[in-house]
Amino acid sequence: MWIPPGDYRLTSSLNGVQNVTLQGAGSWHSVVHTSRFIDQSSSSGGVHLKDFAVIGEVTERVDSNPDNFVNGSLGPGSSVSGMWLQHLKVGLWLTGNNDNLVVENNRILDTTADGLNLNGNARGVRVRNNFLRNNGDDALAMWSLYSPDTNSSFESNTISQPNLANGIAIYGGTDLAVKNNLISDTNALGSGIAISNQKFLDPFSPLAGTITVSGNTLVRAGAMNPNWQHPMGALRVDSYDSAIEANVSITGTTITDSPYSAFEFVSGGGHGYATKNVTVDGATVRNTGTVVVQAESQGAAKFSNVQATGVGAAGIYNCPYPAGSGTFTLTDGGGNAGWSSTWGDCSAWPQPGQGNPDPDPTRNLAKGRPATATGSQDVYTPGKAVDGDASTYWESTNNAFPQAWTVDLGSSQAVRRLVLKLPPATAWQARTQTLSVQGSTDGSAYSTVVASQGYRFDPATGNTATVTLPSGTNLRYLKLNVTANTGWPAAQFSEVEAYLS
Repeated sequence: MWIPPGDYRLTSSLNGVQNVTLQGAGSWHSVVHTSRFIDQSSSSGGVHLKDFAVIGEVTERVDSNPDNFVNGSLGPGSSVSGMWLQHLKVGLWLTGNNDNLVVENNRILDTTADGLNLNGNARGVRVRNNFLRNNGDDALAMWSLYSPDTNSSFESNTISQPNLANGIAIYGGTDLAVKNNLISDTNALGSGIAISNQKFLDPFSPLAGTITVSGNTLVRAGAMNPNWQHPMGALRVDSYDSAIEANVSITGTTITDSPYSAFEFVSGGGHGYATKNVTVDGATVRNTGTVVVQAESQGAAKFSNVQATGVGAAGIYNCPYPAGSGTFTLTDGGGNAGWSSTWGDCSAWPQPGQGNPDPDPTRNLAKGRPATATGSQDVYTPGKAVDGDASTYWESTNNAFPQAWTVDLGSSQAVRRLVLKLPPATAWQARTQTLSVQGSTDGSAYSTVVASQGYRFDPATGNTATVTLPSGTNLRYLKLNVTANTGWPAAQFSEVEAYLS
């Protein structure tokens, strides 16, 4: 079906569209004015839309309204190319069967919500060589609601100024790819690229298989989230609602002038779920505002051949949230340069360009850091000993000495003094705990720093004990091995504080 040059107005949306080609004389010449072009839940497919413009009149986002160029399904084997889509809620909100759909060489501008969203059940979809600007939510998104998006990709797209959310977002799905895209100037609430298990609704299919993020360029990407007062990195991996178990491969990335961090690992829902199986290989980071790696979840990632220049504050911010939720391990795969330093104060966000301040000798290095133990009694978990509240405490499994408690300080520190506390209430009778102090730089090989001896805790003097560590001690992992307690058949600490002097 031919759409001749001219301006046309569509007064009601199309449905029942299948086995048809709608082609215009070019997006400058064939212009259709409507806020709802196709609205249908299913199609037998074979729909090809090309070479015309659809200009809407949407000025307000109403999520219940289908104010989209395509709302629903085009059916298998369809394509959208050479289109100019503007002033709509969403360019393409795709549900149902869109197998092997190709969306290429389009402009999607000034939408009040997403540019394009593969809203579950997308199989073999290719979205490539499109230009998107000023989209009111994610510019391009795959959201695996009801069933997973599988074997689909966003490739070689150019995205500028997405508002409210991300340039490209992958929310769940299996064997997906984000390749060779250019994303710039993200605004509030978003990263350049987000790989996430944020589900929004159920049923949701978390990330699975291999998620490939390759050859992307991010310019001035990342933002301060004004709701959380939380910086968001240029490329974010987010175990928001569940642990990330998929293999996430990030290769060949260029990140320039990010206002905050380059790579962020976070459990954005605040539950502390792990981010696992991540590899970052081959990245160039220039002039990042704060840090190269912003690690806020437990988990692990391997970094190789990541070169950074012009780092604003420090190489690494490693402060998992919530405190005590676990550790994030960065493995050096070799070839890294320019970002070896670690931000030392988990109580404060690094500010863009401020540099890494000298360590404060009066700051408790253990406060809020991830803590583990060989055993715990009931609700008296290891994190209670680093929560800054002397009235809460960790208690080991009863009648089972020896017991060990360990805290990860985030980076190697020249610790010189420990202050061990029990709750100051007089109900806690005086007691002596026998313990030794061990240290490690890698969490595997430990050496004894202070030999085993008894430490007296007496409520008359504040129920505290001080341990002096020898000069030259440098450790990241601090372990207390407790073999006896005269007041209770378990190891007990309400706070373990670590200081540089």
